[in-house]
Amino acid sequence: MPRILIYDKASKETEELAKVLTAEGYQVDISTSIKQTLHEVAFENYQVLIFGMDIDMGTEKGIEAISMINRVDKDLPIITITGQDSLERQRKVRKEKIFYYLVRPIDNNEVVEVVRKALLQRIKKQ
Repeated sequence: MPRILIYDKASKETEELAKVLTAEGYQVDISTSIKQTLHEVAFENYQVLIFGMDIDMGTEKGIEAISMINRVDKDLPIITITGQDSLERQRKVRKEKIFYYLVRPIDNNEVVEVVRKALLQRIKKQ
């Protein structure tokens, strides 16, 4: 069963996304701390990370966190979700080689499709 880690603030949206992905047959864990997220990525076997960019950290700290995650697992597909879209933010985040960039409000069907594509990429790299 593919494992997905969601790093985002505790919210109804996060819980709903976890339920949708669980219904698709994925094992889903939620982290609300970057320290916990880094630990999980380093010591657990996740196939996809969904990374909420709006957790009171700002763009620069979010990008720094993504960079650290990439150093821990360079092949882990990272799907970012943000409510503060800008071309500058997109450019900086994409520079970190994320898999996909989503803007809130998210469409659950789109997320499911993006996760499927991310899993295929992860399988090809293993």
